[in-house]
Amino acid sequence: MTRVEAAQLQPLTEALAASTRDTERARLYLKRALVFVRADDAPHALRDVRDALRLASSHASILVRAARIFVEADLPDKAVRVLNIAEQRSPSASDKALITALRAKLARPPPRATALPVELLMHILGYLPSSSLYVCMLVCRAWRTWIVQHRPLWHTIAVRAPVAPDAAAARSQYEAATRYIRRGVRHVRHLRLRAPLTDHRRVWSLVAPLRLTSLDIACEYAQASAWFAWACTHAPLKSFTLRAAPPKGPATHPWLGTPLQARRGDARFQHLALHHTPPLAADAPTLAACSQLQSLIYDAGESLHALQNVHARCVPALRTLWHHAQHTLTALELRGAALWVGPGPLPLGHETSLRALQRLCAPLSCLGTLAELPDALAEWETTLPPDAALADRAVALAARCARTLHTCTLHVTHSASTPLAERLLATCTALGALYVVVDETVAPPAMAESYAAARQSALTAATVLRLLTPGCWDTRVLCPQLHTLGLVHDTSVRGRELIDLVRVRALLAQGHTCEEAWTAVRRRGAEVDAAPSADAACVPLATLDVDTCLELAPQVVPFLAAHLKQVHWSPMSVPRARLAARLRHEPRVLRGRSG
Repeated sequence: MTRVEAAQLQPLTEALAASTRDTERARLYLKRALVFVRADDAPHALRDVRDALRLASSHASILVRAARIFVEADLPDKAVRVLNIAEQRSPSASDKALITALRAKLARPPPRATALPVELLMHILGYLPSSSLYVCMLVCRAWRTWIVQHRPLWHTIAVRAPVAPDAAAARSQYEAATRYIRRGVRHVRHLRLRAPLTDHRRVWSLVAPLRLTSLDIACEYAQASAWFAWACTHAPLKSFTLRAAPPKGPATHPWLGTPLQARRGDARFQHLALHHTPPLAADAPTLAACSQLQSLIYDAGESLHALQNVHARCVPALRTLWHHAQHTLTALELRGAALWVGPGPLPLGHETSLRALQRLCAPLSCLGTLAELPDALAEWETTLPPDAALADRAVALAARCARTLHTCTLHVTHSASTPLAERLLATCTALGALYVVVDETVAPPAMAESYAAARQSALTAATVLRLLTPGCWDTRVLCPQLHTLGLVHDTSVRGRELIDLVRVRALLAQGHTCEEAWTAVRRRGAEVDAAPSADAACVPLATLDVDTCLELAPQVVPFLAAHLKQVHWSPMSVPRARLAARLRHEPRVLRGRSG
């Protein structure tokens, strides 16, 4: 209900409290019911109509006005019954004219939008997301009334942050949240709220009566502990996402604050995502709430302040939490420079076994302390450090998951190992999608660099492309099932590597040998439009997603667009000067791909 409608209700309510005559009170009830109907508050409108008819059911004028409200509320059956009774009460001339007008309105054929039975329409609308309900409400007044009154449709509510952070916008945000929650009441299961509403005390009165299974909160850093404590006490909650605004000041790390603590562990989270929040605590209520955890996302942002203290505060609690949920955890995603470029390895504990993992996004150092590696990993995002022991663990993991691993993301830094990248690509025989994310500026290798020299130099995205191009350095076909390739924040690729990769793998997919493919490529007469062969050495590349800072030759992108099914190209997504200004050995923080 808007502020204008609330202002219209206040004098009517005050007049009702002061009036003592039944007929006058009935008219006031009907006036207030009309305001409720126009505010899409049918329950309160019907209550006022009932009170009006109870006070003056023998007056024809009251009955006619009640019928008008039923027509406004799209309740034709009730309107017809009340009009029939009004005609038996000797109505006046003005009332007869109103009765005639209402009957004419009721006699009109319903629009095609309302020809569908209400029950069937509500069942169909139940499959739509909540954002589509607002579009359906614009079809006609009948649809709007039915959608607003059918509470099970409002199981998912999302209230966005206001554009202007002023008092009026905050008040409007609170009114919107109140209106949407009242529509669903006990049927609301999924709720997403944003600041400044989440930082105000009155929001607790809105969420307390709900039986939520999914909650997504964005709030100030100081409010994160209160939201986490409340979520742990809400027993029905299964999925909880908490996004805190980073603490103020450049020399501040989110994990240096007071740890998140739960008063009670009534909830049993299955999915938990924490972004820029204080660190987790390994207390009993928190461990109880996370005992059935299936997915964990832990993000500390880009801060590199006081890494030794950060590790001392967060790693022990993480180790305890992972060990507690090791049998149910299927997705683990660690974000933040403190874990990816921090000092030393990230110990998960020698007694921890994450065999159930299907998605792992973590630095390679965490594998060195696992008691048992996963064996059904489907998505893997990791670094490529030169450490020999970690390299062996990474290859062992790739070998265990060779049949299930279909998506891999490699983060390239100045210390990334080229031999390790080659071993991983040779082991991942079922890999379908590969993404290379450049986290540091690395000098690109020369085009004519030999295979032996490339193995000794720093890994770049251009090196990865040459490894994936059979015949460039080696005749082996690495990742024969590869159909999607992504490059993020790269400056090493010049264009020739992409063209050779696409043409050679396309010719191999048609059944040509590696020598024949390269002969055709050098002659620039390769035909790559034929159907792939069933016994080919690899599948052709189909999708290319390039997010780079380097301008390529004008003919590169049109060629790729003509020979691939999908090409997503962002040539200047990151300012070139920002990468060029970085020192070669300066670590960059992890920058994950956008969904």
